[in-house]
Amino acid sequence: EGGGWGKQFFGGWVTKVTFIPSLSMDGLLAACSNDASVVFIDIEKRVEVFRFEGHRLAVKALVYCSASKAIASGGLDRDILIWDPKTGGKMGRLIGHTCPVSDIQYLEATDTIFSLDYKQAILIWDAVKQVLITRINTNEATVHGPAEPVAVIQTNLRRGHFVLFSKRPKIFKVTPPDRSSVAVLHRSRVVATLYNHAFHQIVSLDASGFISVWEVASGSQCFTFKVLDNKARDAGEEVT
Repeated sequence: EGGGWGKQFFGGWVTKVTFIPSLSMDGLLAACSNDASVVFIDIEKRVEVFRFEGHRLAVKALVYCSASKAIASGGLDRDILIWDPKTGGKMGRLIGHTCPVSDIQYLEATDTIFSLDYKQAILIWDAVKQVLITRINTNEATVHGPAEPVAVIQTNLRRGHFVLFSKRPKIFKVTPPDRSSVAVLHRSRVVATLYNHAFHQIVSLDASGFISVWEVASGSQCFTFKVLDNKARDAGEEVT
């Protein structure tokens, strides 16, 4: 049978559609809508398989987190819900955005969730611990130049990159520490530190834009992140 087909599954506009191969033998189509629901659709049978209605307001973004086999979804109610795609059972809630969430991406290499909101703030989350790693306010001017609000974020699963799209794409490398070896230490002078009272962690930032998150109790390194790209570093710029 050739040609396409159409069927109404929502009471509002569809905001995002993605295909998830691992949810069934043939994979399922996942879509979210302004009617506050997320629906899984069997494309071959053209039927609704499951509907999640855990959000109060419109859902604008969703992503499948392969390591935990969970869905992360968010929208106008600001919080990102982590839930089981088979039962709809809630597995967690990421709280930190101060306005609606417009996009969510996932990086399997580091098991990390990236979320973008309407104020162009990007929040980076540890998907395992479900804690906030860092926040990037792209609509604020920095020492590197004027503000460049981000409209879209995307991840490169194979290379472990995430990309910000504003006036021009900016590519960042996310690198988890090798916990089987020694910690990745700062090679430039440390210019700022912050203590997270909620999670008992210390965040340290050096002049090269390298960020490290540390567990206070054990002294172990949780995560590292680079905020200054190679072009800026080659030009001699520093974080101050």
